[in-house]
Amino acid sequence: VLLDVAASHGVGCLPDSYGITPDDLATALERQKVELRAGDVALVRTGRMSRWPADDVMGDSPGLLVEAAEWLCDRNIVAVGADNEAVERTPSGTPENWLPGHCHFLAGAGVPMMELLNLEEISSAQIYEFAFIATPIKLRGATGSPIRPLAMPFVKG
Repeated sequence: VLLDVAASHGVGCLPDSYGITPDDLATALERQKVELRAGDVALVRTGRMSRWPADDVMGDSPGLLVEAAEWLCDRNIVAVGADNEAVERTPSGTPENWLPGHCHFLAGAGVPMMELLNLEEISSAQIYEFAFIATPIKLRGATGSPIRPLAMPFVKG
């Protein structure tokens, strides 16, 4: 499921270091008339990739607050991704924990994360529900892997 937070705010890209709240996620789903179900992959669009490749997309990126990470995990998602460098907002605003969302998703909930996804085409086509396929490279001993993400729209008949 695409949660197009930037579009629900009526902007092409959220402001630098904007913290996405649970209310932002719920508003995006309501606006899009879709439901987030157990077993879904949640892809969050901040609009950051609309700057690619002309502008730098790294640093001070809008993204999820830890409360939004918890909200998503409470809905039993199986993976999360976003179009920014960390999925969560940077900097986090939590001096004692640079990446609290990573701690929650990965260590607390066991939810894999995908960063720097280009969600611009599915956003502009208003494709909010799709079959999501990710094909990672098997790297022994690694903590991450490049993937080939595919969003295949459902055909309504």
